[in-house]
Amino acid sequence: MKEAVKCKVEPVNELIRVGRLPGEFTQEEADRMILERQLVSRSNVPDVKKCIQSHFKKSGWNTEVQNAVYQQLKRQKDDATACPNNCKEPLAFLQKAQASWEKKVLKSINSMCTELSLSLARKRSTTDQAAVSSKFSTLGSECDMTALNKIRPVYSTLDFMEAVINVKNPNYSPLRKTPNSIRGWGQIKVQLKVKTVSELRSFFKETEHCGSQHGSFDAEGNSKDMNENEWYKLGKRVIEKGSCPAAQQYAKSGCPTGLRRHIWTLILDVGDNEQNKVYFEQLKSYVYEYDLLVDTLIKKDVKSTATNDDQYFVFEDLLYQVLLAFTRDTKVLKHFDQMSSSPPKSYIRGKLGVHEYAVFYPPNGIIPFHGFSMYAAPLCYMYENPSRLYHVFRELYTRYFSRLHCISSHPQGIVSLCLLFETLLQSQEPGLFYHLRRIGMHP
Repeated sequence: MKEAVKCKVEPVNELIRVGRLPGEFTQEEADRMILERQLVSRSNVPDVKKCIQSHFKKSGWNTEVQNAVYQQLKRQKDDATACPNNCKEPLAFLQKAQASWEKKVLKSINSMCTELSLSLARKRSTTDQAAVSSKFSTLGSECDMTALNKIRPVYSTLDFMEAVINVKNPNYSPLRKTPNSIRGWGQIKVQLKVKTVSELRSFFKETEHCGSQHGSFDAEGNSKDMNENEWYKLGKRVIEKGSCPAAQQYAKSGCPTGLRRHIWTLILDVGDNEQNKVYFEQLKSYVYEYDLLVDTLIKKDVKSTATNDDQYFVFEDLLYQVLLAFTRDTKVLKHFDQMSSSPPKSYIRGKLGVHEYAVFYPPNGIIPFHGFSMYAAPLCYMYENPSRLYHVFRELYTRYFSRLHCISSHPQGIVSLCLLFETLLQSQEPGLFYHLRRIGMHP
């Protein structure tokens, strides 16, 4: 009976979901959709659009569909900026530099495994699984510091910065043989198009505000300024409406601290629904079942950069829960479709080089480096629920953070951002830039 209902609903499903809303429905929801389909089928063709819009509003699907369309349009816009013909990076020398960097990272992790006789992954015994499950919320106090001290980070941010600085365009030929003046003062030697100050002002024009940014207060009654109180109330109405576009527009003029976590989840379209909770629990079960080498790298990084401190940071255990689950999330692999990087692969023992036995390692394709936990650490101040924190972090990483440790020509990539910083500093503060270079302290 259940399959029959799903069969009837499916055409309506395709019509109203825009390919994005969940496909599981209760009997009541299925009956309502069938009724809507019947009503639409009895309508005249010119009235179909109005009929659908009317039923969206009456059924409560209006906001969900609006958010789904908004997120889909954003994805299509990102896809439009991607390289044609499935080319992940248009500049061959940057693609080569990224491939060389990936080989260096793999060599580092393989040499560490060989030196310390460590395995990339192993299945835990039933006893170990039960122990990890019972102590999952207090992993910070369970770390074996003796074992962690033997582990070194696969690479640091300084190692990656050195790789970025060493990237050069082999096709570039200066007009004169005066490298000091022609190649510029900066350390980034890649010639990419970056925005000027006037272009940046035009790009961020919507964020201009006649008054101050509204983000310095935490609650409605904390300010004597009526405008700020009204802005707080407006934010509450945006949250109640649950609209992604409205939340993004609201955030452009500043977001009160007390509303920030709700506005961000709306912008990222991260719902606190049962489906997300179940998915996070499934990822946790994978942590219980398998012990990965990257787990040790994460524990080492958290202990080095974000360990518990009564005065500054008390979310070490929360970080472990989120980051360990993140390594098991295969949905993260999809972001590699728009990246110049590729997820590393490993092979089953004895099947090296056989494509059929290749697997992505770790499952999410991301090898954590020194400082990786700092991507998620600030979010711990905003989200106390591990499931909500996880899904917000995953969206931020796949959309933005992932480009900060990948060599590419993308405008949001680390190469373009470094070049933009150097260009702006040279054009706006040339005296400061020259002074820093003269004393040997590059900005």
